[in-house]
Amino acid sequence: MLQARLAIWMVWVASSCLALSRCQAEQVPRAAQETQGESTEWKTRAEKMVKVTQAVSKYYDENNKFPSIVGLDKPFYARQHLSWRVWILPQLGKQELFNQFKTDEAWNSEHNIKLIEKMPEIYLTDRAAKFENHKPGTTTIQALSGDGGILDSERPGIPPSREAIVDGMSETALLAECHPSRATPWTKPDDFPFDPTTNDADVSRFGNDGEDFFVIVTVSGDAHRIRKDADVKHIDRMFQRDDKRETPWAQLKYPQKAGTTSK
Repeated sequence: MLQARLAIWMVWVASSCLALSRCQAEQVPRAAQETQGESTEWKTRAEKMVKVTQAVSKYYDENNKFPSIVGLDKPFYARQHLSWRVWILPQLGKQELFNQFKTDEAWNSEHNIKLIEKMPEIYLTDRAAKFENHKPGTTTIQALSGDGGILDSERPGIPPSREAIVDGMSETALLAECHPSRATPWTKPDDFPFDPTTNDADVSRFGNDGEDFFVIVTVSGDAHRIRKDADVKHIDRMFQRDDKRETPWAQLKYPQKAGTTSK
């Protein structure tokens, strides 16, 4: 009788220890997943930007040109003034939405302005959506405007070709994530000016509050985190397609590698 009770007690102890160990084993992965989620949250935004870049590349393959920074798919005298984000809708699988636009009218015409509210989800990042002053239909995924940018026209109405990217597609940034306060209507031909010699070099206009970096994607579709405290001249070099200078990634990428400086 005593032996039977002892055996039952030993089984109960063993099963309790097994249950405890299983509970602990389940808790560790959950904690690890939460930590991993916090450290890789930027990748969710980067994935959207990569998909947009891939659509730009597909547009080039199908049209033998990049979409222009100001939606110029006709000669100078026939500017349509729709963002490049509109022109790549078919490449994003949004042909039906693209067909709703009157492409011979401006982005804010009586007809086209109604389509701002139909912005594809791919143009909205979680950080931008949580911004207290966020306006529906606006995006922080922008190209760089100004001399030397990928989508900036070499001549009126004529965006550059791939051959014009002398520095290499993996060395040249196409898109950048701007601060939510700099969000723009997705259909508007309004992108991000950056000039290291003027006030347009304010790096605080990139990325999000509470982060020491901002996300960019190169023409080749590679996503990088760029340090906000990097030299603005190095940042500008990253956006230039033909300055014939090597992009100093070691000084730009976040986190910075040991032994490198931002000078």
